[in-house]
Amino acid sequence: MNHYRLYFLTNIGGRIERFEPIEAHGDASAIEAAKLYRGTYPLELWQRERRVEVFARTASRLGPPARNDAHFIARPLHGY
Repeated sequence: MNHYRLYFLTNIGGRIERFEPIEAHGDASAIEAAKLYRGTYPLELWQRERRVEVFARTASRLGPPARNDAHFIARPLHGY
């Protein structure tokens, strides 16, 4: 098994927020495991001093959901 680190970077400045250790048989397996963590953080997968893959942020928690978002729930305004 090979040891990797998946670094979660800040959206502003790209500094390391935290990391998740990943054990895999090779790069391809490690990349597939890292994809499960994609979301609101940019990610970098490393094996020792070698950067294996970079993942862009795929979601945003900033602001309310758009009105055409499937999770948006319209609620009536009270008192009007």
